Amino acid sequence: MTNYNNNDNRFDGRCFLEDVEIKLQKRLEEIGQSLSDGQKEIDNMQEYYWENYTEMDQYGYENYDNQQALLHQVNANNEKLQLKHRFEKMLDAPFFGRVDFMYDGDDEPEPFYIGIANFAEKTGMQPLIYDWRAPVSSLFYDYDKGPASYEAPAGRLDGEILSKWQFKIQNGELVYAFESDTKIDDDILKKELGTNSDVKLKNIVRTIQKNRMQLSEIRKIESL
Repeated sequence: MTNYNNNDNRFDGRCFLEDVEIKLQKRLEEIGQSLSDGQKEIDNMQEYYWENYTEMDQYGYENYDNQQALLHQVNANNEKLQLKHRFEKMLDAPFFGRVDFMYDGDDEPEPFYIGIANFAEKTGMQPLIYDWRAPVSSLFYDYDKGPASYEAPAGRLDGEILSKWQFKIQNGELVYAFESDTKIDDDILKKELGTNSDVKLKNIVRTIQKNRMQLSEIRKIESL
C-alpha cells in the first residue's frame, strides 16, 4: 500500500478530488465571464460596422481589418465554449486513474492523475489531470508496478511505478478507489476491490487479470 508523502494531498484521492472540483468550478466561472465579455465585444464590432460601413475607405482596408478582428473574436469565443463544455463534462468524473512515478535520480514520487482531458488551474500551468492520450498516461496503460518509462517531447524518461490507483467517480463524488499493480478492466472486479481491502482477494484478482492478459497475447499470436 502507498505510505509515502502522507502530508501531500495529491496522494489522497478524495482530498485531490475535492480540490479539483473547486478549481474546475472556478475555471468555469472565469470562462463564463470571458465568454460574456467576448460576446459584448462581438456585438460592439457588428454595431460599429453597420453604423459606419458606408464611410469606410473605398479600397476596403478598414472593412477587411474589421472583418478580421470580428472573425478572431468569434474563433476565440468558440474555443472557450469548447473548453467550457469539456470542463463541465469533467465535473462529473475528473479522473479515473493515478500513477505514482519516481523518476530516476529523484527522492520523491510524482502522482499523475489520468482523465478524459487535460486540466490545469491556469492556461500554461502544469496539468493537475492528464489526458488519457498524453505520453505520460502510457504509464497507466502499459506498465505494472516496477520499472517503467515514457516518451516525452524532450525524450525518454525512466523511473519506477510505486503504485497505481483506479477510481470510480460519479456526480463529482468518489464512489470507490483501489490500488492495484495492474490495470483492472472488469467493472465487477473494480467494484469489489474498491469496497473490500482483503489482501488475499486482491492477489486473486491480480492473478486473474494477468492470466487474461496472457491469454489475450496468445490469441493475438495465434491469429497471425
